[in-house]
Amino acid sequence: MCTTIEHVISHVVCELEGVLHSSNADDYVLKVFGVPEYLAGASQLGDYEYIYDCMKIDQDVTLVLVEGQKLQRTLSRTPQDDKNDIPLLPKHIMPSESLQPISYDTLSILLGELCNIHGKSNYERMHNNVRKTCMLIG
Repeated sequence: MCTTIEHVISHVVCELEGVLHSSNADDYVLKVFGVPEYLAGASQLGDYEYIYDCMKIDQDVTLVLVEGQKLQRTLSRTPQDDKNDIPLLPKHIMPSESLQPISYDTLSILLGELCNIHGKSNYERMHNNVRKTCMLIG
């Protein structure tokens, strides 16, 4: 469990030398088989829930060695994202209404209202109570 991901990758690359495109361990990452979850180099095996769960139920750990360049990075930042940046000001994320300090009684009333609201006809009441609760919590 204390073994680093770097060590595992290096070991696999050494074992498969001549079969892989590159013999540089830095060119590879480990991926959990069947899941888009990747294990980072400097961390330890025991840092990952998947590894822990497999050990807990005595199941084999199944990982795949993947070339870093072949990773699908659908959510990663692109140069186009940098061009489309807009400044984020406090007024964009802070409510315009003045806030009162949150109290147990105020929160209890709002949450009580949420528990009593049923059906689509009360959607607007529920929406307002959720909004007020979120504003109180900040």
